[in-house]
Amino acid sequence: MKWVFVHDAQMRSHFVPQCYLQNFGGEIYCYDKQEKRVYKSNPRNIAVKENFYGRQNEDKTNPVESAMCSLEGNASAVIKKILGTLSYSRLPGEEKFGFCLFVALQFLRTWEARMRIAQIGQTIIDAHAEQLEADGFQMRLTEEGEMHAQLCAMSDADIFASIMSKMGVVVGSNATDIPLWTSDNPVSLFNRFDQPFGNMGLLSQGIQVHVPLSPSTEVVFFDPVTYPKERIPEIFPMDKEHVIHRNHLQTRQSRRFMFSNTAEFFMANE
Repeated sequence: MKWVFVHDAQMRSHFVPQCYLQNFGGEIYCYDKQEKRVYKSNPRNIAVKENFYGRQNEDKTNPVESAMCSLEGNASAVIKKILGTLSYSRLPGEEKFGFCLFVALQFLRTWEARMRIAQIGQTIIDAHAEQLEADGFQMRLTEEGEMHAQLCAMSDADIFASIMSKMGVVVGSNATDIPLWTSDNPVSLFNRFDQPFGNMGLLSQGIQVHVPLSPSTEVVFFDPVTYPKERIPEIFPMDKEHVIHRNHLQTRQSRRFMFSNTAEFFMANE
């Protein structure tokens, strides 16, 4: 995936797509971690920022938005299939890869991802300046530079998707009275195995990638070596402990906002 960058007119850009958020309700309750308050909104008005992927050009289009719109439409249909059947394995191969691409891009496209990518870029710049012994010299990424760094990372989403397509997958089914939440950074990572050089890469031993699809359903990608597919059921019934753990991941890894179909954000403050 390659982008052409534009910078002219204003454009509202969702970094979590509306078609995904609608699975959590036409009206959505938002929890603001910073202000510790709950308020009601809708998918159109959350996880959105003007010109987040660049401005519109003269014909009121943006190549990044156009490419993602097509991907989101296909992924939305696949998500509805998963929600209807609670099955990932029954999907045709092209739909599985399309869903992997959607998840990979979602992981790379958020505000939290932009800050993470910018931090990596800044670390490289600082290391290079130190190597050159440029005392007193500082170079910082601009907002536009941060955007370009993120768009470059997003253009490699197919590489991430290819890795995910080889991982194990389980569908989690939540029948408890606590709904699964999503957030402004909905693809969350978890690994119970500590490793000397980090344990949150897609190729890390024991990695799990959690994607809530609705208050009652999640999809989990996992390391198939640590968790052999033959030992993992296709549908995993979630108890309250599992649901609280998933919501805990959303709380910790979101940038600021969590989203739910109810106003009760159980244990969010804690």
